[in-house]
Amino acid sequence: TDSDDENVSPSSPCVKIRRIQKKRRRFTKVEKNAIIKGVEKFGRGQWAKIKNEYKAILVDRTGVNIKDCYRTMLGNDEIDQKEHGN
Repeated sequence: TDSDDENVSPSSPCVKIRRIQKKRRRFTKVEKNAIIKGVEKFGRGQWAKIKNEYKAILVDRTGVNIKDCYRTMLGNDEIDQKEHGN
């Protein structure tokens, strides 16, 4: 019979690949200030430009990390939303 089970090789089990997760580090005041200055200089959404401009400070941060920190600062009223939008 034609069964889907016949096409599965018993020698190739399903292997779940896990990513190694780095320990989270809180953003420092210096990093947060660099992000604020970067947004003032380049605008929101320019996370790669901000990272490149402040690469010595944001050395272990990704663009997504920077964006998330910025959004968190907005939500925590650490940044004036009138100046930096929603």
